[in-house]
Amino acid sequence: MAETATFHFAWVDPDETTFNSVTHAREDEAVFSFEIAQNENEFATAQIEVQRPTEGLLNPSRKQYAWISVTYSAGTVALFFGRVVAFPKNLDSEVVTLEFVAQFPGWEDARKTLFNTLKVAPFWDEAFIPKEHIDDPDQALEARPSLYHYDRTTGAITLSNVLVGGSSMTVSDQPSDSLTFDVTDNPAQKITVTASVGWEQRIIGDTRINLQVDREFDGNRVNTFTPDALERAWPKVGDTIGGQSGYTVVESSIDRLGALASGMAQESSTYKIKISDIEQAFAKATINTAAATRDSKITRVWYNTTLGIGFDFAQSRSETLTFTLENDVQPLAFGADGGETKINLQSEDVISLGLMPARWSSYFLTTAGKASFHYLLARAQAAAAMAARAVEIGFQRPLFDMVDITCDHSVTLTDERIPGGTATGKVKSYRLVLDGQTGEAVGSAVLGVSVGNGIDYTAGSIAGYYCNTSYVGLDYQAGSGETYNPDIPAIIYEDYSGQLPDDPPIINRLANRNIVQSLSIDNGPDVQQQLLQDNQHPVRDDAADVVSQNPTVINLELRSLEPFDDVEHTITVAIAHPWAAPKGVDLAA
Repeated sequence: MAETATFHFAWVDPDETTFNSVTHAREDEAVFSFEIAQNENEFATAQIEVQRPTEGLLNPSRKQYAWISVTYSAGTVALFFGRVVAFPKNLDSEVVTLEFVAQFPGWEDARKTLFNTLKVAPFWDEAFIPKEHIDDPDQALEARPSLYHYDRTTGAITLSNVLVGGSSMTVSDQPSDSLTFDVTDNPAQKITVTASVGWEQRIIGDTRINLQVDREFDGNRVNTFTPDALERAWPKVGDTIGGQSGYTVVESSIDRLGALASGMAQESSTYKIKISDIEQAFAKATINTAAATRDSKITRVWYNTTLGIGFDFAQSRSETLTFTLENDVQPLAFGADGGETKINLQSEDVISLGLMPARWSSYFLTTAGKASFHYLLARAQAAAAMAARAVEIGFQRPLFDMVDITCDHSVTLTDERIPGGTATGKVKSYRLVLDGQTGEAVGSAVLGVSVGNGIDYTAGSIAGYYCNTSYVGLDYQAGSGETYNPDIPAIIYEDYSGQLPDDPPIINRLANRNIVQSLSIDNGPDVQQQLLQDNQHPVRDDAADVVSQNPTVINLELRSLEPFDDVEHTITVAIAHPWAAPKGVDLAA
Protein backbone atom coordinates (compact mmCIF):
# COMPACT_ATOMS: atom_id res chain seq x y z
CA MET A 1 0.00 0.00 0.00
CA ALA A 2 1.33 3.46 -0.90
CA GLU A 3 2.67 5.51 2.00
CA THR A 4 0.61 8.56 2.94
CA ALA A 5 2.73 11.47 4.02
CA THR A 6 2.63 15.20 4.70
CA PHE A 7 5.70 17.33 4.07
CA HIS A 8 6.30 20.38 6.22
CA PHE A 9 8.25 23.62 5.79
CA ALA A 10 8.86 26.03 8.66
CA TRP A 11 10.77 29.32 8.64
CA VAL A 12 12.72 29.55 11.91
CA ASP A 13 15.21 31.69 13.81
CA PRO A 14 18.93 30.81 13.71
CA ASP A 15 18.85 29.44 17.25
CA GLU A 16 16.07 26.93 16.52
CA THR A 17 18.55 24.22 15.58
CA THR A 18 16.88 21.40 17.49
CA PHE A 19 13.90 19.94 15.67
CA ASN A 20 10.60 20.00 17.51
CA SER A 21 7.94 17.83 15.91
CA VAL A 22 5.20 19.92 17.46
CA THR A 23 6.29 23.45 16.63
CA HIS A 24 8.29 22.87 13.44
CA ALA A 25 5.97 20.48 11.60
CA ARG A 26 3.98 23.25 9.96
CA GLU A 27 3.41 24.62 6.48
CA ASP A 28 4.80 28.15 6.32
CA GLU A 29 5.16 27.60 2.59
CA ALA A 30 3.25 25.27 0.33
CA VAL A 31 5.87 22.75 -0.85
CA PHE A 32 5.23 21.41 -4.34
CA SER A 33 8.47 19.45 -4.70
CA PHE A 34 11.97 19.27 -3.29
CA GLU A 35 15.36 17.64 -3.72
CA ILE A 36 17.69 17.17 -0.79
CA ALA A 37 21.17 16.08 -1.87
CA GLN A 38 24.57 15.59 -0.29
CA ASN A 39 28.01 14.50 -1.42
CA GLU A 40 30.54 13.27 1.10
CA ASN A 41 32.76 15.97 2.58
CA GLU A 42 30.18 18.61 1.59
CA PHE A 43 27.16 20.26 3.15
CA ALA A 44 23.76 18.96 2.20
CA THR A 45 21.70 21.22 -0.05
CA ALA A 46 18.00 21.51 -0.71
CA GLN A 47 16.06 22.86 -3.67
CA ILE A 48 12.41 23.45 -2.86
CA GLU A 49 9.59 24.54 -5.12
CA VAL A 50 7.09 26.74 -3.30
CA GLN A 51 4.49 29.33 -4.17
CA ARG A 52 6.20 32.61 -5.01
CA PRO A 53 6.63 34.72 -1.84
CA THR A 54 5.23 38.23 -1.78
CA GLU A 55 8.40 39.77 -0.37
CA GLY A 56 12.12 39.29 -0.96
CA LEU A 57 13.53 36.19 0.69
CA LEU A 58 16.80 37.92 1.48
CA ASN A 59 15.07 40.84 3.13
CA PRO A 60 16.77 41.31 6.52
CA SER A 61 13.39 41.31 8.21
CA ARG A 62 12.61 37.78 6.98
CA LYS A 63 13.79 34.61 8.64
CA GLN A 64 16.61 32.95 6.74
CA TYR A 65 16.57 29.44 8.19
CA ALA A 66 14.06 26.67 7.67
CA TRP A 67 13.16 23.13 8.75
CA ILE A 68 11.91 20.57 6.23
CA SER A 69 10.22 17.53 7.74
CA VAL A 70 7.77 14.77 6.93
CA THR A 71 4.98 13.06 8.82
CA TYR A 72 4.26 9.51 7.76
CA SER A 73 3.37 6.16 9.30
CA ALA A 74 6.60 6.02 11.38
CA GLY A 75 6.01 9.49 12.83
CA THR A 76 7.31 12.97 12.17
CA VAL A 77 10.95 13.08 11.06
CA ALA A 78 13.25 16.01 10.30
CA LEU A 79 14.74 15.90 6.80
CA PHE A 80 16.75 19.11 6.59
CA PHE A 81 17.78 22.30 8.38
CA GLY A 82 19.50 25.10 6.56
CA ARG A 83 19.60 28.71 5.44
CA VAL A 84 18.48 30.21 2.19
CA VAL A 85 21.45 31.07 -0.02
CA ALA A 86 20.13 32.31 -3.36
CA PHE A 87 17.41 34.45 -4.93
CA PRO A 88 14.45 32.43 -6.15
CA LYS A 89 14.69 31.01 -9.65
CA ASN A 90 11.96 31.42 -12.29
CA LEU A 91 10.53 34.59 -10.71
CA ASP A 92 8.01 35.00 -13.51
CA SER A 93 6.26 31.81 -12.41
CA GLU A 94 3.80 31.25 -9.62
CA VAL A 95 6.07 28.48 -8.35
CA VAL A 96 9.66 29.42 -7.51
CA THR A 97 12.69 27.37 -6.47
CA LEU A 98 14.43 28.19 -3.21
CA GLU A 99 17.97 27.02 -2.53
CA PHE A 100 19.23 26.15 0.94
CA VAL A 101 22.50 24.86 2.41
CA ALA A 102 22.67 22.90 5.66
CA GLN A 103 25.17 25.17 7.37
CA PHE A 104 24.17 25.50 10.99
CA PRO A 105 25.03 28.72 12.82
CA GLY A 106 28.54 28.46 14.27
CA TRP A 107 29.57 25.63 11.97
CA GLU A 108 32.97 27.17 11.30
CA ASP A 109 33.83 27.26 15.00
CA ALA A 110 32.54 23.70 15.37
CA ARG A 111 34.75 22.47 12.56
CA LYS A 112 37.74 24.35 13.97
CA THR A 113 37.16 22.68 17.34
CA LEU A 114 37.08 19.28 15.67
CA PHE A 115 40.11 20.16 13.56
CA ASN A 116 42.14 21.01 16.64
CA THR A 117 41.37 17.59 18.15
CA LEU A 118 42.69 15.93 14.99
CA LYS A 119 46.20 17.34 15.31
CA VAL A 120 47.55 14.16 16.87
CA ALA A 121 50.20 11.69 15.77
CA PRO A 122 50.49 9.69 13.64
CA PHE A 123 47.85 11.49 11.56
CA TRP A 124 49.36 14.93 11.97
CA ASP A 125 52.99 15.89 11.60
CA GLU A 126 54.19 19.47 11.62
CA ALA A 127 57.31 18.61 9.65
CA PHE A 128 55.38 17.60 6.54
CA ILE A 129 52.45 20.00 6.61
CA PRO A 130 53.18 23.15 4.59
CA LYS A 131 53.25 26.12 6.92
CA GLU A 132 50.93 28.05 4.64
CA HIS A 133 48.31 25.30 5.15
CA ILE A 134 48.87 24.64 8.84
CA ASP A 135 45.43 26.09 9.69
CA ASP A 136 43.61 24.40 6.82
CA PRO A 137 41.15 21.81 8.23
CA ASP A 138 41.61 19.65 5.13
CA GLN A 139 45.21 19.00 6.20
CA ALA A 140 43.86 16.81 8.99
CA LEU A 141 42.45 14.48 6.32
CA GLU A 142 45.66 13.93 4.34
CA ALA A 143 46.78 11.03 6.54
CA ARG A 144 43.35 9.67 7.36
CA PRO A 145 41.08 7.50 5.24
CA SER A 146 38.30 9.86 6.31
CA LEU A 147 36.35 12.91 5.25
CA TYR A 148 34.32 15.47 7.14
CA HIS A 149 30.66 14.66 7.59
CA TYR A 150 28.13 17.46 8.02
CA ASP A 151 24.85 16.16 9.42
CA ARG A 152 21.87 17.83 7.72
CA THR A 153 19.52 17.60 10.73
CA THR A 154 21.75 17.94 13.79
CA GLY A 155 24.56 20.13 12.47
CA ALA A 156 27.12 17.77 13.98
CA ILE A 157 30.49 17.80 12.24
CA THR A 158 32.36 14.53 12.56
CA LEU A 159 34.90 12.39 10.73
CA SER A 160 33.57 9.65 8.50
CA ASN A 161 35.78 6.77 7.34
CA VAL A 162 35.68 6.37 3.56
CA LEU A 163 35.45 2.57 3.80
CA VAL A 164 33.24 1.97 6.82
CA GLY A 165 30.49 4.33 7.95
CA GLY A 166 29.53 5.13 11.50
CA SER A 167 26.03 3.73 10.92
CA SER A 168 24.80 0.90 8.75
CA MET A 169 21.72 -0.26 6.91
CA THR A 170 20.73 -3.24 4.78
CA VAL A 171 18.87 -2.92 1.50
CA SER A 172 17.31 -5.54 -0.73
CA ASP A 173 14.53 -5.77 -3.31
CA GLN A 174 15.43 -2.48 -4.94
CA PRO A 175 13.68 -1.77 -8.25
CA SER A 176 15.21 -3.76 -11.09
CA ASP A 177 16.02 -0.69 -13.14
CA SER A 178 17.58 1.29 -10.29
CA LEU A 179 20.72 -0.77 -9.69
CA THR A 180 23.92 0.52 -11.32
CA PHE A 181 27.37 -1.04 -11.11
CA ASP A 182 30.36 0.96 -12.34
CA VAL A 183 34.11 0.55 -12.15
CA THR A 184 35.44 4.04 -11.56
CA ASP A 185 39.14 3.30 -11.89
CA ASN A 186 41.71 0.55 -11.79
CA PRO A 187 43.07 0.94 -8.24
CA ALA A 188 46.73 1.63 -7.68
CA GLN A 189 48.54 -1.49 -6.56
CA LYS A 190 51.50 0.40 -5.12
CA ILE A 191 51.77 3.54 -3.04
CA THR A 192 55.33 4.87 -3.09
CA VAL A 193 56.20 7.60 -0.62
CA THR A 194 59.39 9.63 -0.87
CA ALA A 195 60.00 12.21 1.81
CA SER A 196 63.01 14.51 2.02
CA VAL A 197 64.42 16.63 4.81
CA GLY A 198 67.08 19.27 4.36
CA TRP A 199 68.89 21.21 7.06
CA GLU A 200 72.13 22.95 7.91
CA GLN A 201 73.95 20.85 10.41
CA ARG A 202 75.67 23.04 12.97
CA ILE A 203 78.22 21.74 15.43
CA ILE A 204 79.06 24.51 17.87
CA GLY A 205 81.23 24.06 20.90
CA ASP A 206 84.55 24.77 22.50
CA THR A 207 87.41 22.87 24.04
CA ARG A 208 90.63 23.59 25.88
CA ILE A 209 93.82 22.59 24.11
CA ASN A 210 96.42 24.10 26.45
CA LEU A 211 97.18 20.71 28.00
CA GLN A 212 97.99 19.36 24.54
CA VAL A 213 100.33 22.30 24.05
CA ASP A 214 101.91 21.71 27.46
CA ARG A 215 102.69 18.11 26.59
CA GLU A 216 104.86 19.23 23.70
CA PHE A 217 107.34 20.81 26.15
CA ASP A 218 109.76 19.19 28.55
CA GLY A 219 108.21 19.12 31.98
CA ASN A 220 104.74 19.11 30.41
CA ARG A 221 104.51 22.87 30.78
CA VAL A 222 105.10 25.73 28.37
CA ASN A 223 108.55 27.25 28.91
CA THR A 224 111.03 29.23 26.86
CA PHE A 225 114.18 31.36 26.88
CA THR A 226 112.39 34.00 24.74
CA PRO A 227 109.38 34.87 26.90
CA ASP A 228 108.54 38.26 25.44
CA ALA A 229 108.18 36.88 21.93
CA LEU A 230 106.11 33.91 23.10
CA GLU A 231 103.78 36.10 25.15
CA ARG A 232 103.24 38.44 22.21
CA ALA A 233 102.41 35.50 19.94
CA TRP A 234 100.09 33.73 22.39
CA PRO A 235 96.50 33.84 20.96
CA LYS A 236 94.15 36.43 22.43
CA VAL A 237 90.42 36.06 23.18
CA GLY A 238 88.48 36.88 20.03
CA ASP A 239 91.29 35.94 17.64
CA THR A 240 90.28 33.86 14.66
CA ILE A 241 92.57 30.93 14.12
CA GLY A 242 93.19 29.92 10.54
CA GLY A 243 91.47 32.84 8.83
CA GLN A 244 87.91 31.80 7.89
CA SER A 245 88.31 28.39 9.45
CA GLY A 246 85.47 28.70 11.96
CA TYR A 247 87.73 28.59 15.03
CA THR A 248 87.79 31.42 17.56
CA VAL A 249 89.76 31.85 20.77
CA VAL A 250 87.24 31.95 23.63
CA GLU A 251 89.61 31.66 26.58
CA SER A 252 93.28 32.61 26.88
CA SER A 253 95.92 33.32 29.47
CA ILE A 254 99.68 32.96 29.76
CA ASP A 255 101.05 33.71 33.22
CA ARG A 256 104.68 33.42 34.35
CA LEU A 257 105.37 31.15 37.26
CA GLY A 258 106.97 32.90 40.20
CA ALA A 259 108.25 29.77 41.85
CA LEU A 260 109.32 26.60 40.14
CA ALA A 261 107.86 23.29 41.11
CA SER A 262 110.12 20.36 41.82
CA GLY A 263 111.19 18.44 38.75
CA MET A 264 111.47 21.52 36.53
CA ALA A 265 114.70 22.22 34.73
CA GLN A 266 117.11 24.86 35.94
CA GLU A 267 115.83 28.38 36.00
CA SER A 268 118.59 29.76 33.76
CA SER A 269 121.23 28.68 31.29
CA THR A 270 124.84 29.84 31.65
CA TYR A 271 127.11 30.71 28.76
CA LYS A 272 130.49 32.49 28.37
CA ILE A 273 131.04 35.91 26.94
CA LYS A 274 134.24 37.94 26.33
CA ILE A 275 134.85 40.68 28.88
CA SER A 276 136.09 44.17 27.94
CA ASP A 277 139.62 45.53 28.50
CA ILE A 278 138.39 47.64 31.40
CA GLU A 279 136.79 44.58 32.97
CA GLN A 280 140.03 42.63 32.47
CA ALA A 281 142.11 45.37 34.17
CA PHE A 282 139.68 45.58 37.04
CA ALA A 283 139.77 41.83 37.51
CA LYS A 284 143.59 41.77 37.53
CA ALA A 285 143.78 44.56 40.06
CA THR A 286 141.23 43.09 42.42
CA ILE A 287 141.68 39.37 42.26
CA ASN A 288 145.12 39.23 40.56
CA THR A 289 143.61 37.21 37.72
CA ALA A 290 143.83 38.13 34.08
CA ALA A 291 140.42 36.71 33.05
CA ALA A 292 139.37 37.03 29.37
CA THR A 293 135.80 35.71 29.77
CA ARG A 294 133.01 35.54 32.26
CA ASP A 295 129.78 33.61 32.69
CA SER A 296 126.47 35.14 31.73
CA LYS A 297 123.02 33.63 31.91
CA ILE A 298 119.66 33.82 30.25
CA THR A 299 116.52 33.02 32.22
CA ARG A 300 114.14 30.23 31.30
CA VAL A 301 110.50 31.27 31.97
CA TRP A 302 107.78 28.80 32.86
CA TYR A 303 104.07 29.37 32.44
CA ASN A 304 100.58 28.52 33.55
CA THR A 305 98.42 28.75 30.42
CA THR A 306 94.86 28.38 29.25
CA LEU A 307 93.77 28.20 25.64
CA GLY A 308 90.11 27.57 24.84
CA ILE A 309 89.05 27.25 21.21
CA GLY A 310 85.46 27.67 20.06
CA PHE A 311 84.32 26.09 16.82
CA ASP A 312 81.31 26.55 14.55
CA PHE A 313 80.94 24.00 11.77
CA ALA A 314 78.12 24.29 9.22
CA GLN A 315 77.34 21.46 6.82
CA SER A 316 74.50 21.22 4.33
CA ARG A 317 72.69 17.90 4.77
CA SER A 318 69.74 16.11 3.26
CA GLU A 319 68.02 12.87 4.11
CA THR A 320 65.46 10.95 2.11
CA LEU A 321 63.20 8.20 3.38
CA THR A 322 61.31 6.06 0.91
CA PHE A 323 59.05 3.02 0.99
CA THR A 324 56.47 1.29 -1.16
CA LEU A 325 53.21 0.00 0.24
CA GLU A 326 51.56 -2.75 -1.78
CA ASN A 327 47.81 -2.29 -2.05
CA ASP A 328 46.25 -5.76 -1.93
CA VAL A 329 43.27 -5.29 -4.24
CA GLN A 330 41.27 -7.54 -6.52
CA PRO A 331 42.03 -7.25 -10.23
CA LEU A 332 39.29 -5.48 -12.13
CA ALA A 333 40.26 -7.06 -15.45
CA PHE A 334 42.50 -9.87 -16.64
CA GLY A 335 46.08 -8.69 -16.60
CA ALA A 336 45.02 -5.34 -15.20
CA ASP A 337 47.61 -3.33 -13.32
CA GLY A 338 46.47 -0.23 -11.51
CA GLY A 339 50.01 1.08 -11.53
CA GLU A 340 51.58 3.19 -8.85
CA THR A 341 50.58 6.26 -6.88
CA LYS A 342 53.54 8.41 -5.91
CA ILE A 343 53.56 10.77 -2.95
CA ASN A 344 56.57 13.09 -2.89
CA LEU A 345 56.97 15.36 0.11
CA GLN A 346 59.50 17.96 1.22
CA SER A 347 59.64 18.82 4.88
CA GLU A 348 59.49 22.18 6.53
CA ASP A 349 62.56 23.41 8.44
CA VAL A 350 62.85 20.78 11.16
CA ILE A 351 65.47 22.82 13.02
CA SER A 352 63.38 25.99 13.34
CA LEU A 353 60.41 23.82 14.34
CA GLY A 354 62.50 22.49 17.21
CA LEU A 355 62.14 18.88 16.09
CA MET A 356 65.81 18.07 16.45
CA PRO A 357 69.09 19.78 17.42
CA ALA A 358 71.02 21.19 14.50
CA ARG A 359 74.08 19.13 15.42
CA TRP A 360 72.44 15.78 14.64
CA SER A 361 73.29 13.87 11.48
CA SER A 362 69.94 12.18 10.83
CA TYR A 363 66.33 13.25 11.16
CA PHE A 364 64.41 10.04 10.50
CA LEU A 365 66.43 8.21 13.18
CA THR A 366 65.33 10.67 15.86
CA THR A 367 62.16 10.41 17.92
CA ALA A 368 60.55 13.21 15.91
CA GLY A 369 61.77 11.64 12.68
CA LYS A 370 60.20 8.30 13.52
CA ALA A 371 56.95 10.12 14.28
CA SER A 372 57.21 11.70 10.82
CA PHE A 373 57.74 8.25 9.32
CA HIS A 374 54.57 7.01 10.97
CA TYR A 375 52.75 10.01 9.53
CA LEU A 376 54.04 9.03 6.09
CA LEU A 377 52.73 5.50 6.66
CA ALA A 378 49.35 6.98 7.51
CA ARG A 379 49.49 9.05 4.30
CA ALA A 380 50.16 5.89 2.31
CA GLN A 381 47.32 4.04 4.03
CA ALA A 382 44.90 6.89 3.30
CA ALA A 383 45.91 6.88 -0.36
CA ALA A 384 45.53 3.10 -0.56
CA ALA A 385 42.08 3.27 1.02
CA MET A 386 40.92 5.93 -1.42
CA ALA A 387 42.25 3.91 -4.34
CA ALA A 388 40.53 0.74 -3.13
CA ARG A 389 37.08 2.33 -3.56
CA ALA A 390 37.11 1.43 -7.22
CA VAL A 391 33.51 0.30 -7.64
CA GLU A 392 30.39 2.43 -7.43
CA ILE A 393 26.98 0.89 -6.93
CA GLY A 394 23.88 3.01 -7.19
CA PHE A 395 20.42 2.02 -5.95
CA GLN A 396 17.01 3.51 -5.33
CA ARG A 397 14.37 3.01 -2.67
CA PRO A 398 11.15 4.71 -1.54
CA LEU A 399 12.07 7.94 0.23
CA PHE A 400 10.46 6.73 3.45
CA ASP A 401 12.96 3.85 3.61
CA MET A 402 15.82 6.32 3.41
CA VAL A 403 14.82 9.31 5.52
CA ASP A 404 17.74 8.61 7.89
CA ILE A 405 20.42 8.00 5.28
CA THR A 406 23.60 10.09 5.51
CA CYS A 407 27.07 10.11 4.00
CA ASP A 408 28.24 8.39 7.18
CA HIS A 409 26.32 5.20 6.40
CA SER A 410 27.58 1.85 5.24
CA VAL A 411 24.98 0.04 3.19
CA THR A 412 24.85 -3.68 2.50
CA LEU A 413 23.04 -4.46 -0.75
CA THR A 414 21.65 -7.87 -1.58
CA ASP A 415 20.93 -8.48 -5.24
CA GLU A 416 21.61 -11.46 -7.48
CA ARG A 417 23.04 -9.15 -10.13
CA ILE A 418 25.93 -8.18 -7.86
CA PRO A 419 28.98 -10.51 -7.99
CA GLY A 420 28.58 -12.87 -5.07
CA GLY A 421 25.03 -11.62 -4.53
CA THR A 422 25.97 -8.98 -1.97
CA ALA A 423 28.12 -5.86 -1.60
CA THR A 424 28.85 -3.45 1.23
CA GLY A 425 29.90 0.09 0.55
CA LYS A 426 30.08 3.56 2.04
CA VAL A 427 27.61 6.21 0.91
CA LYS A 428 29.36 8.72 -1.36
CA SER A 429 26.20 10.67 -2.21
CA TYR A 430 22.46 10.49 -1.84
CA ARG A 431 19.30 12.27 -3.00
CA LEU A 432 15.86 12.53 -1.42
CA VAL A 433 13.34 13.69 -4.02
CA LEU A 434 9.68 14.58 -3.96
CA ASP A 435 8.27 14.99 -7.47
CA GLY A 436 5.42 17.50 -7.30
CA GLN A 437 3.94 16.42 -10.61
CA THR A 438 3.81 12.66 -10.00
CA GLY A 439 3.75 12.69 -6.21
CA GLU A 440 6.54 10.11 -6.22
CA ALA A 441 8.92 10.26 -3.25
CA VAL A 442 12.18 8.49 -3.93
CA GLY A 443 15.54 8.11 -2.23
CA SER A 444 18.70 7.11 -4.05
CA ALA A 445 22.33 6.67 -3.13
CA VAL A 446 25.71 5.88 -4.65
CA LEU A 447 28.06 3.64 -2.69
CA GLY A 448 31.84 3.55 -2.88
CA VAL A 449 32.71 -0.12 -2.62
CA SER A 450 36.15 -1.33 -1.60
CA VAL A 451 37.77 -4.00 -3.77
CA GLY A 452 40.44 -4.94 -1.24
CA ASN A 453 41.10 -8.56 -0.37
CA GLY A 454 40.36 -8.01 3.31
CA ILE A 455 43.39 -9.92 4.60
CA ASP A 456 44.86 -9.17 8.02
CA TYR A 457 48.61 -9.61 8.50
CA THR A 458 50.53 -10.03 11.75
CA ALA A 459 53.91 -8.56 12.58
CA GLY A 460 56.84 -10.68 13.66
CA SER A 461 59.20 -9.66 16.46
CA ILE A 462 62.14 -7.27 16.60
CA ALA A 463 65.58 -8.60 17.49
CA GLY A 464 68.54 -6.59 18.72
CA TYR A 465 71.03 -5.73 15.99
CA TYR A 466 74.02 -6.41 18.24
CA CYS A 467 72.72 -8.64 21.00
CA ASN A 468 69.59 -10.02 22.63
CA THR A 469 67.17 -7.29 23.69
CA SER A 470 66.95 -8.89 27.15
CA TYR A 471 70.53 -7.71 27.70
CA VAL A 472 70.48 -4.39 25.86
CA GLY A 473 67.18 -2.67 25.12
CA LEU A 474 66.25 -1.09 21.82
CA ASP A 475 66.80 2.33 23.39
CA TYR A 476 70.52 1.57 23.26
CA GLN A 477 70.95 -0.54 20.14
CA ALA A 478 69.46 -0.75 16.68
CA GLY A 479 66.84 -3.37 16.02
CA SER A 480 65.87 -5.56 13.12
CA GLY A 481 62.57 -7.25 12.44
CA GLU A 482 58.92 -6.42 11.86
CA THR A 483 57.07 -3.73 13.76
CA TYR A 484 54.14 -1.34 13.45
CA ASN A 485 52.51 1.69 14.98
CA PRO A 486 49.53 0.74 17.19
CA ASP A 487 47.44 3.50 15.62
CA ILE A 488 47.99 2.09 12.13
CA PRO A 489 48.48 -1.61 12.89
CA ALA A 490 47.67 -2.77 9.37
CA ILE A 491 51.00 -1.46 8.02
CA ILE A 492 53.86 -3.69 9.13
CA TYR A 493 57.41 -2.64 8.34
CA GLU A 494 60.99 -3.70 8.92
CA ASP A 495 62.79 -1.73 11.59
CA TYR A 496 65.23 0.68 9.93
CA SER A 497 67.16 1.99 12.92
CA GLY A 498 70.36 0.30 11.68
CA GLN A 499 70.54 2.49 8.56
CA LEU A 500 72.99 5.06 9.95
CA PRO A 501 74.35 8.01 7.99
CA ASP A 502 77.94 8.04 6.78
CA ASP A 503 79.30 11.16 8.46
CA PRO A 504 82.33 13.10 7.25
CA PRO A 505 85.17 12.40 9.74
CA ILE A 506 85.12 15.96 11.06
CA ILE A 507 81.67 15.34 12.57
CA ASN A 508 82.87 12.70 15.02
CA ARG A 509 86.10 14.54 15.68
CA LEU A 510 84.26 17.67 16.72
CA ALA A 511 81.89 15.58 18.82
CA ASN A 512 84.96 14.21 20.63
CA ARG A 513 86.59 17.65 20.81
CA ASN A 514 89.38 16.35 18.62
CA ILE A 515 90.22 19.53 16.74
CA VAL A 516 94.02 19.51 16.60
CA GLN A 517 95.38 18.38 13.24
CA SER A 518 99.05 18.87 14.14
CA LEU A 519 101.09 20.48 16.89
CA SER A 520 104.83 21.07 17.02
CA ILE A 521 107.36 23.35 18.65
CA ASP A 522 110.12 25.21 16.87
CA ASN A 523 113.09 26.41 18.91
CA GLY A 524 111.98 24.90 22.16
CA PRO A 525 114.00 25.64 25.29
CA ASP A 526 116.32 22.68 24.76
CA VAL A 527 117.11 23.91 21.25
CA GLN A 528 117.63 27.43 22.53
CA GLN A 529 119.89 26.17 25.27
CA GLN A 530 122.01 24.37 22.73
CA LEU A 531 122.17 27.53 20.61
CA LEU A 532 123.62 29.33 23.63
CA GLN A 533 126.27 26.69 24.12
CA ASP A 534 127.16 26.49 20.43
CA ASN A 535 127.45 30.25 20.01
CA GLN A 536 129.22 31.29 23.21
CA HIS A 537 132.76 32.77 23.25
CA PRO A 538 135.04 32.19 21.50
CA VAL A 539 132.65 31.28 18.65
CA ARG A 540 130.57 34.42 18.97
CA ASP A 541 130.11 37.20 21.41
CA ASP A 542 126.31 37.60 20.85
CA ALA A 543 124.93 34.19 21.85
CA ALA A 544 121.94 35.79 23.58
CA ASP A 545 121.06 37.65 20.40
CA VAL A 546 121.18 34.37 18.50
CA VAL A 547 118.59 32.95 20.89
CA SER A 548 116.37 36.02 20.60
CA GLN A 549 116.52 35.63 16.82
CA ASN A 550 115.26 32.06 17.23
CA PRO A 551 112.25 32.47 19.52
CA THR A 552 110.11 29.56 20.63
CA VAL A 553 107.25 29.12 18.16
CA ILE A 554 104.20 26.94 18.68
CA ASN A 555 102.95 25.55 15.37
CA LEU A 556 99.26 24.75 15.74
CA GLU A 557 97.12 23.44 12.88
CA LEU A 558 93.45 22.79 13.54
CA ARG A 559 91.29 20.48 11.50
CA SER A 560 89.61 22.06 8.50
CA LEU A 561 86.04 23.19 8.99
CA GLU A 562 85.46 23.67 5.28
CA PRO A 563 82.06 22.07 4.54
CA PHE A 564 81.68 19.23 2.09
CA ASP A 565 79.24 19.17 -0.77
CA ASP A 566 75.70 18.34 0.32
CA VAL A 567 75.93 15.22 2.48
CA GLU A 568 73.07 12.92 1.54
CA HIS A 569 71.60 9.94 3.37
CA THR A 570 68.89 7.63 2.08
CA ILE A 571 66.79 5.33 4.21
CA THR A 572 64.80 2.66 2.41
CA VAL A 573 62.15 1.05 4.59
CA ALA A 574 60.85 -2.38 3.67
CA ILE A 575 57.12 -2.81 4.17
CA ALA A 576 56.82 -6.41 5.30
CA HIS A 577 53.29 -7.20 4.10
CA PRO A 578 50.73 -5.74 1.71
CA TRP A 579 47.95 -3.57 3.05
CA ALA A 580 44.42 -4.77 2.32
CA ALA A 581 41.19 -2.80 2.40
CA PRO A 582 37.94 -4.59 3.27
CA LYS A 583 36.46 -6.83 0.61
CA GLY A 584 33.26 -4.92 -0.06
CA VAL A 585 32.44 -7.11 -3.04
CA ASP A 586 33.87 -10.38 -4.28
CA LEU A 587 34.55 -9.70 -7.94
CA ALA A 588 35.62 -13.28 -8.58
CA ALA A 589 32.41 -14.82 -7.24
